[in-house]
Amino acid sequence: MKRFFFCVVSVIASGDALACKCEKMYLAEQFARAPIAFVGAADADFRPGRSGQTATLLVSQALKGEVTAGSSFTVDPMFETDCGAYIMPNVQLLVFAYPKPNGAPVVTACSTRLAGSVPTGESVMPPSAEVVDFLRSLSK
Repeated sequence: MKRFFFCVVSVIASGDALACKCEKMYLAEQFARAPIAFVGAADADFRPGRSGQTATLLVSQALKGEVTAGSSFTVDPMFETDCGAYIMPNVQLLVFAYPKPNGAPVVTACSTRLAGSVPTGESVMPPSAEVVDFLRSLSK
């Protein structure tokens, strides 16, 4: 019994049993693979939901696929899973979405990146240089 308990505790403590594993890809690779890509944000009233619920993002910049700037786009952010997308109210995200046969396109922690600044207490965290450079390269 002690051995079993130790094994379970070891696996959980390592974080690997429950962690989301993202394939390492450059943004250009993600863009090439994803049928839908855009920059958008949830409105100020957004609250994370339960598994199976969707989130609606306001598209500020359409990049690829059946999405237009100024429109609302509903996605399945995989709430309550290890790979759930990190969606926060009024925070611009670079989104790579993948259609599924029935329901809203899926986005995950692996297919979203910060595209705008995020307030963090007394300071502001800017988007990564990689995201800024990628978006700039698309507008050339």
